[in-house]
Formats: sequence, C-alpha cells, structure tokens
Amino acid sequence: MSKRELRFGVLGVGRIGKIHIENLANRIPEADAVALSDVIPEEPAAVSAKFDIPQAFPDYQQALDLPDVDAVAVCTPTNSDAQMVLDAAARDKHIFCEKPIELSNERIAAINSAVEKAGVSLMVGFNGRFEVFGSEGMVTVKNNIPDSHISFDRSGPDSSPELTHKDTRRRVRN
Repeated sequence: MSKRELRFGVLGVGRIGKIHIENLANRIPEADAVALSDVIPEEPAAVSAKFDIPQAFPDYQQALDLPDVDAVAVCTPTNSDAQMVLDAAARDKHIFCEKPIELSNERIAAINSAVEKAGVSLMVGFNGRFEVFGSEGMVTVKNNIPDSHISFDRSGPDSSPELTHKDTRRRVRN
C-alpha cells in the first residue's frame, strides 16, 4: 500500500495518462498512482510494470471499486469522460478529468450536480494553459500567416506544441 497521502487511480493510460502517472510518481510527493485501467487489453499490465503500479485492470469500474483509491485521473477520450466522472463521484472519489469533460451543456450540468451531491472535488485539466507558447503566441502567429493556414500539433517526441504552415508543412516555431 502507498505511504503517500493521496492515492490515485488513472483511468486511461494513453499519452496523457502516462504523463499523469509519471507526474504522480516523480513530481507530486503527496500523491501516488496505485491503480490504473485501460480498454486496450495489453496496456494495463505493460504500464503497470513500467511504473510499478500494483493494480491494473481492463475495466475502469474495477479501479473505482478499490477502497485504497482516493481520487482518479480520467485520461480517456471525451465520449467516455462523463460516465467515468459520474461513476467516480458515485463512489466518493475525487476527480481530475482532462478537458473537455463533455460536449453537452446539459450533461455538464448533470455532472456538476452529481459531484456536488457526492461532496467530492472535480478539476478539469487544460494542459496547454501554462505553456510558454500560449494565447499571445497564437495571436502573433495568426496575425502573421495569411488566412491562419496553420495546424497545431503535439505529436512530437516531447509533446511540445509545434505549429506548421498547412500549405508548405514548414515549421512555424522550433
């Protein structure tokens, strides 16, 4: 069992899920990842072994059912986030969910009501909020490239933002 104060279950172990696991393991001394889940069959065991996480499941419900999970990081595609957040709130788990939590205003209102009723905390993460290349940089680029023919890509090896001119595929920023 983890000796840290806050024990997380990470739901979804794709690119962003692995980033959160790494942060929990190495950058947040008070927190630890103690369980994870992913629908891709080989992922839970592989990621669990890589990061030394004691419990891995193919079904997120199993991670939510663990009494030693205090909170969850929901790192899945948008179409599954809302149900996972509702299920986590119903089990009294605090929730960090990657954006967007849901696309429907009605569903967002239902999520907020469920979280409030359960008395748990919910935070929606916006991972680009504090980047050096933020909104001011985007405005500058858009003002200097005709018709805003740019794409914003995070698929580089370090996941840093990369702007590319759509017509020429030339990088706009290093």
